[in-house]
Amino acid sequence: MQAPDRAHTRLTVGVATVALATVLALVPLVSTQVPRSPLAWLGALGVLLAAGAAWRYPSLVGGAVAVLATEYGVSLYHQRELVDARAPLLAAGLLLLAELAFWSAESHGALRDDRGVVVHRLAVLAVLALAAVALAALVLIAAELPLEGPVARLALGVAAASTVIALIAALSRGRLQRS
Repeated sequence: MQAPDRAHTRLTVGVATVALATVLALVPLVSTQVPRSPLAWLGALGVLLAAGAAWRYPSLVGGAVAVLATEYGVSLYHQRELVDARAPLLAAGLLLLAELAFWSAESHGALRDDRGVVVHRLAVLAVLALAAVALAALVLIAAELPLEGPVARLALGVAAASTVIALIAALSRGRLQRS
């Protein structure tokens, strides 16, 4: 069986990037009290930036993520609840959007992708997305804890910061060993 060419991979991943950006742009419009027109414009800009990032200009990835995150943040303005339960899914979606856009942009039509590499990369993205959902959910759970007093809040903050630093160190060590 012949390996898929990178043009096919690039097209598939590019379409997935734009589809995910579209979903991320539509989610804030579903349940908000904020006027939808400005949100729709932000969402459209985010989708256009994501499309540009996926097809040709990977430097637009940060802008696409920032615009879509801003759209989501603005949609929360009139929300009654302090914490939005959709936030972990949105965080994972934005992470996947960036990863897919970079993957699409780095694929070249002249080369072929090994099926094993594509499957491995998809598995890594799935694990990364699940880890992002879990980590974001932990942050939301911590935000909902009824902590009394500054010492308890300080302890929670120190524990959270230490965990993030440990995760960054572990990920960095893994990248350095692979290089």
